[in-house]
Amino acid sequence: MNCDICGNKVGLLAHRLVFKDGIVCKNCIHKSGMKYSVASLGWANYHTINDFKNIISTGKVPNIKKENKEEQAIKKQQQKVEDEKVTEHLLDPQEDSVANFSKVQQVFIENNAKKFSTFYFDDNNKKILSSLVSVFTGYSIYSYSDIASFTPINKGHGKEEKHALTRTLVGGALLGQVGAIAGAVSKGKYHQYIDQLGAVVSLKDGKSFTIDLLKGKNNVKFNNNLQTEFEELCGILNGIVAQYDTKKLSQGKEYSSADEIAKFKKLLDDGAITQAEFDVKKKQLLGL
Repeated sequence: MNCDICGNKVGLLAHRLVFKDGIVCKNCIHKSGMKYSVASLGWANYHTINDFKNIISTGKVPNIKKENKEEQAIKKQQQKVEDEKVTEHLLDPQEDSVANFSKVQQVFIENNAKKFSTFYFDDNNKKILSSLVSVFTGYSIYSYSDIASFTPINKGHGKEEKHALTRTLVGGALLGQVGAIAGAVSKGKYHQYIDQLGAVVSLKDGKSFTIDLLKGKNNVKFNNNLQTEFEELCGILNGIVAQYDTKKLSQGKEYSSADEIAKFKKLLDDGAITQAEFDVKKKQLLGL
């Protein structure tokens, strides 16, 4: 290899700068006023021999560290745009969807998607991924806006017991409408043994899919973990339905204070909130 400035031979182990279109030897680096360093090595990677010749002719050595930072910022932004394009492409199932599935699943995992059974809920992209992959149908992705409604599944046998709504669910419910959530969990009643637990999600195009929290399991004894997962699923689905309810959005329907107070009273009666929490919410709704 020869230096593209002086023409002298440059050894493989010799100090040199490797540009996009050539190399410069150590002597020419020093003559230009630049220093051979990690920073200058990085700078050369995205510059040309003509850029280096310009330094020699003008005698102006650039602020290499500053330019490197700016270049890194540009590359980071470009990579972000590319990643978004890849994500957008992957989130629309293709003919080769089976081969793409692992990449798609990774997108959901990196976005900290909440997983219920074989379904991932991605709040960043407002998408739901079904990881039930078939060689015939591939995987399925649903937009939050595609969901019309959902029906909770709570089937079991044995003694029926009443349980309070979980604090996680109530915390979310206190921020908005709570009637559908309270109703979704069957008034907090569960059988001693669960045969089926989950939800049937109905789409606006008339189709539906089932999220089965106990898929392939029978005669499972009810426990707090199941209760929490079921109520969290119902709470998330309820929030999605409420957010994309076109009828309510178009009508601009507002619930009266009396309706809201009644719903919070129901939560109080079910033991989901305390008397103090109920009193605070009641005062807020009455404007006291």
